[in-house]
Amino acid sequence: MENIPQPVKIAALAAGASYVVMQELDNRYALWSDFKLLRKLTGYRKQVVNGFKENQTIVDFWYTTLKEVGPKKKAVIMIEDDGSSRVFTYGDLEAYSNQMANFFLKEGLKTGDTIALFMENRPEFIGTWLGACKIGILTAMINTSIVKKGLAHCINVSYSKGVVYGKELEEHLKEVVPELNGIAKLYCQGGVPAISGAAQIETAIKAFPTTLPNEGKEYRKGLSFGSAWGYIYTSVRLARYHSCVLEEGVERLTLLETGHYWSPQSGRHLAQQDVCVRWRYPHGVLHPADGHCVHLLVSFIRIENID
Repeated sequence: MENIPQPVKIAALAAGASYVVMQELDNRYALWSDFKLLRKLTGYRKQVVNGFKENQTIVDFWYTTLKEVGPKKKAVIMIEDDGSSRVFTYGDLEAYSNQMANFFLKEGLKTGDTIALFMENRPEFIGTWLGACKIGILTAMINTSIVKKGLAHCINVSYSKGVVYGKELEEHLKEVVPELNGIAKLYCQGGVPAISGAAQIETAIKAFPTTLPNEGKEYRKGLSFGSAWGYIYTSVRLARYHSCVLEEGVERLTLLETGHYWSPQSGRHLAQQDVCVRWRYPHGVLHPADGHCVHLLVSFIRIENID
């Protein structure tokens, strides 16, 4: 140490002090996580620009990702309440979404129609709206905390031709069935339905193929980077219900990004190396003070590991 020049010692001490300070700031404010997110967003921006130039839809991005990672890569890991887990690979999501798309077509749904989705976290949630997207059907995703008149309002105002719901939420839906305006198609996922006339999805889709001719492109003719593919209905403190129109492009910081998947009842989280999908958006974007619908433009699905 005695032979080390004084300026070098000072520089080393300054570097060490800076490291300690930055480490403390990172522990408090998660600066490193923000930096990694910024790097990811820079890459996402390039993809968004390319998507705009090539007029790609969310389904086009899905197939690009599927080809990049392959069908055997894990896409979603669901931790059940009893501690067991279910794994959906990219191939599983592709097969399930194709079955849902074929099932919807058989049910008479067509491009431009809307289907309501009222379900807790599970891989089938993703497969359902992805299948709808493939044939140009919009998905009205309804917050599971919305019940009674609010639930009926959200389904009716979206002009949904049917409702796909989770068995765990059946009692809430059953309560408002008489208030639904002419919606005759009800589909239960996760168990045998108790609502008269409702179909059990697990049984219904078994007979349908796991492939979709030409990736369903004929059903998406006329759809562009700016076309709507769904809505989100969420409740706010003012007890009003707002919808957010999800379009193919990107306008705000609204992405499908990987994160932790969890069981809603047990709250069990997965480790960071596990893969799933979550929404990331600025909190205030969904709740405008004037109660108007906000257009959130979402360009693609990007499912990847968190480092």
